[in-house]
Amino acid sequence: MWSRDQMPLTFCSPVEEIDSTRILAQYIGLAEGILKPWIIAQLRNQITIGAAGGNFAGSPETLKRYLTAASLRLGSTQDLILWADAGAIANKNVMRQYRRTYELVTRWGYTLKVAWWGQLDKSCADPDEYAGELAVTAPELFIRFQPTFERLRFLFWGGKFGEGSLWAASDIQLPTCGRYDYDDTAIRQLLGQPPDDIADIINQLTVKLAPDLRFLVESADSIDTSVGTKSERAASRQINKLLRSVASLEVKQALEAVSLNWLIPLLEVWGGYMRGALHFDRGILSLHQQDTRHRDVANAAQYNIYLDGTLDVRYLALKLGVGVEDVLVVEQVTPQYENLKVVQITNMGVLGRDRRE
Repeated sequence: MWSRDQMPLTFCSPVEEIDSTRILAQYIGLAEGILKPWIIAQLRNQITIGAAGGNFAGSPETLKRYLTAASLRLGSTQDLILWADAGAIANKNVMRQYRRTYELVTRWGYTLKVAWWGQLDKSCADPDEYAGELAVTAPELFIRFQPTFERLRFLFWGGKFGEGSLWAASDIQLPTCGRYDYDDTAIRQLLGQPPDDIADIINQLTVKLAPDLRFLVESADSIDTSVGTKSERAASRQINKLLRSVASLEVKQALEAVSLNWLIPLLEVWGGYMRGALHFDRGILSLHQQDTRHRDVANAAQYNIYLDGTLDVRYLALKLGVGVEDVLVVEQVTPQYENLKVVQITNMGVLGRDRRE
């Protein structure tokens, strides 16, 4: 039931049966928006309640009724997780709504944790971004990769989430962290072996996740400037100029809304179809792909001369993709100084140009 004097909320349950052995399944999720809570519910296998603008406190009766229903389904749990949007901490209005929500639910006896993975600004991913797009466009593929997403999230969270460990009952084990966090070997150890049919999966994802860029070829709206009086034609040109600026702004916003295509390159490197390496440092997972442009230029020439007094020939061969025996090393013979005698004289001062005999 919804009251006219309250904002509507959305109550989202996972399509799959809730796995009670998973730690996050015992928490009730809170998220901003309408579609986003549904995506999070499928992504986290968790009951999630959503409110436009995060204004849960604007519908206290509905929120309390939804929380009671969710708590009963989860064995009377009193634990909540707020899935904070990227850039929320920089928005005073959003933080005010979060604070009101915290005060409201704690007054009812619930505990509230905040999901945090370093989403300081909008350049960071929202909780539903990209993986959520896959859940909507290709749910069968998303279900297959859900364990992989779990392991990647486990890598980002480092085994902890908020206060206390939420992953104590998880079978996921982080590899040993090196001096520079996790290198390629450690991340591959965490991910495990790729699926046998990963090539077919990559082909399907390439089609499913291809961005719709038709807006780039669409022309801006305009009006005919060849009719009317002189003043009317001048006004029409100004209107067309305004329409072009609006269209340019819309294209820019649409480009910013296109999800980063990181999943397919990750799978290609993981599956060994593309040479590359993974690295995780200071909360950032980096994917390095091989760039053969300079090598191709070098191999296209009949021969190359490299003038370098410190370069290791093995490193050069590795960069060129050839054997060490294919590199001819020409170097100057090091002079011999066996007959040189060095005598150090002390207590002579600075001995500058102005010194006397």
